[in-house]
Amino acid sequence: MKALALTIQQEPLSNLGGLPKVAVPAPTIERIETVDGPVWCVTYAGMTRYHRQDWQAWWLYEAAKAAYFALSGFSQDRPS
Repeated sequence: MKALALTIQQEPLSNLGGLPKVAVPAPTIERIETVDGPVWCVTYAGMTRYHRQDWQAWWLYEAAKAAYFALSGFSQDRPS
């Protein structure tokens, strides 16, 4: 199987058609213990999603984090 190389040029949100840059906090993930068992809370773009299965929560968190860094112009490799 051949590997496909894809290069995507990313620009900071402020350079996209003169749109104003909006301050949106980075996505967060949190585990909360409830009477029925643990619940994962993933917060991104002003929304919070709740998941009982950890793989769903982590998948959503990683996708939201990738979108956040792509739109913000920050590098994911930068230490927090």
